Amino acid sequence: MLKHNCINTFSLVVLWVRHDLETFPKRLKALEEFMLKVILPYLPNPKCRYQKEEN
Repeated sequence: MLKHNCINTFSLVVLWVRHDLETFPKRLKALEEFMLKVILPYLPNPKCRYQKEEN
């Protein structure tokens, strides 16, 4: 079981490096961009939709 977890962790790190997401701030920025483009336009509450623009 431990070997299986190590392989999965290594695969995830390789995936991050391949997509230029090797540091946490880069991953967080990519997640924010994804949320703004894909998720927020479909939220029913307009207040949630425009919360990012107010800050």
